[in-house]
Amino acid sequence: MTRISPIYHQGPSPEPKGKDAEHRNMVAYQTLWHERGVAVINPDDVTDDWERQTVINIANQQYGRRAE
Repeated sequence: MTRISPIYHQGPSPEPKGKDAEHRNMVAYQTLWHERGVAVINPDDVTDDWERQTVINIANQQYGRRAE
């Protein structure tokens, strides 16, 4: 008879919220960059107007315009 760990009877864990979620996302984004060369950039986090517009222009060119 195969025994199954009791942890599986507890069901899925709740999604992290607040700082825990931010930290998990940051680690995931770092991993994407280091392992796949993919950057996740929120244009609102770019303080220079020219650089922000460059990020938006590249995203629009690659993926199409966002719905307003």
